[in-house]
Amino acid sequence: MRKFNMGAAMGAVVAVASFATPAYAEDEVTVGDRGLEIEIGDEALDIRLGGKIQFDGYTYDDGIIDTTSADFRRARPDLRIRVANVLSMRAEWEFAGSKGWRNLYAQLEPIEDLTIRGGNFTVPFGMEDVQASARIPFAERSLVSAITPGFGLGGQVGYSGRRFTVKAGYFDDALDTERGRSPERGEGFSARATFLPIDHRRTKLHIGLGFETRDFDATETLRYSATAGTAIEPDFLTTTRLRDINSLQSINGELAFISHNLAFQGQYVHQEINRDLLPDVSVSGGYAQGSWMITGERYRYSRGGGTVSGPRLRNMDGIALELAGRFSWLDAGDVALGGQTAEAIDISGVVHLTPYARVMLTGTKAWWNDELNVDRDLTSGLVRLQLNF
Repeated sequence: MRKFNMGAAMGAVVAVASFATPAYAEDEVTVGDRGLEIEIGDEALDIRLGGKIQFDGYTYDDGIIDTTSADFRRARPDLRIRVANVLSMRAEWEFAGSKGWRNLYAQLEPIEDLTIRGGNFTVPFGMEDVQASARIPFAERSLVSAITPGFGLGGQVGYSGRRFTVKAGYFDDALDTERGRSPERGEGFSARATFLPIDHRRTKLHIGLGFETRDFDATETLRYSATAGTAIEPDFLTTTRLRDINSLQSINGELAFISHNLAFQGQYVHQEINRDLLPDVSVSGGYAQGSWMITGERYRYSRGGGTVSGPRLRNMDGIALELAGRFSWLDAGDVALGGQTAEAIDISGVVHLTPYARVMLTGTKAWWNDELNVDRDLTSGLVRLQLNF
């Protein structure tokens, strides 16, 4: 896949937008919890420089590695630009762990609720992928995220209403790959649709479906890796590398329910990998999780994203406390993948200090079963300091 210099292109667009926009009396520069923000004119141009920092201290024992350490999990400056409420751009670079581009895209909103996006961003497929790491109540995503697409380079059209969202696009491999994601995933179509059959002010029931199909070149391969407890240490499960791949198809089913200060969600993903000469392969996984705002704050729902988006903290009085639990699994038991399965239980306690700062404690117990090697288990404890600005 060809790599484009999208950073330089976006920089040029930013410069043109800045010089082309005249100065107004309403120009304003603010520095606060959400970073540096520059507003020029009456919604003519808005520039915000923020980011996220996640620093982890942890213990980790998987039977092979037994360590106590600390490191940055994420360190991402985040530049966002909006022109006349029609054009928006975003550039996000990761300095910690698997370095490289994350979000790098431009988006048009020609009419209300209709968006056209191009660049490097999260592929529309499943709920967990589109939820920001700053909002989920766990240190890492579930085991099934190993087989979901994550980021991709491509284009997408989306439309959202009061009770539904529909997003679909065509994607190639991402510019850069997060740890645990296959750097090669072919190219093809992906779509996600969500619906709210129950939509009361404080209670919502969410249903979502996702579909993905990818075609592979003759030289491309596929290998999945799953992390548990912390992504800073080596992958907990790694499949054998698949070759002779023609295509893959994935389906996703998701369900979520929020009511006041309680939230529940789950997903199931099944994937078929089609090969030309060798036998076809299947892999699947899922998770179920629940969370509770002990201090009573209610959970929010993003209508534009079609997902649960964390607790409402804007007017919090003092600290807010959250408790969450999750069970996840990954079934890569096909002999061609190495005959491996894994399950994990995560328990988290989160102290929200402000709407943009929190401390998280996550304990993880995971089990790895391998038909070809000795089974083992993992125990991990993690403390994270997280700042969003």
